[in-house]
Amino acid sequence: LLAEQAPITPDRLAALGITDATRDKMITRLVAAGLCFHSYQQLSYMILSRVAPVTHSIGNCVKRVVVIVASLIIFQNPVSPQNMAGTGLALFGVFLYSQAKRKYGKKKGGASAGGSE
Repeated sequence: LLAEQAPITPDRLAALGITDATRDKMITRLVAAGLCFHSYQQLSYMILSRVAPVTHSIGNCVKRVVVIVASLIIFQNPVSPQNMAGTGLALFGVFLYSQAKRKYGKKKGGASAGGSE
């Protein structure tokens, strides 16, 4: 709003039907959303400092799938076949990554620990 030079005045808010109680509730929700997002970003950086970037990316992918599925259950949105295929593909990719990491991750670490070059 500020970038568009739209002043936020009591008259404009009243014209939009925003009362004092609604404005207070909106400000509270905006602050809560900002704090939640900031906390999410801090947690994301903490996790990134402890795991590999690819693992972090896979975790982010899983998080998105969980958010999509939870919103489908809670809000009961209709799901197109394309949405289902994309979610299934993401989950399948996460499964393949975890299998590859379990199978090949230990061998790679063990070979480099031997010190023979």
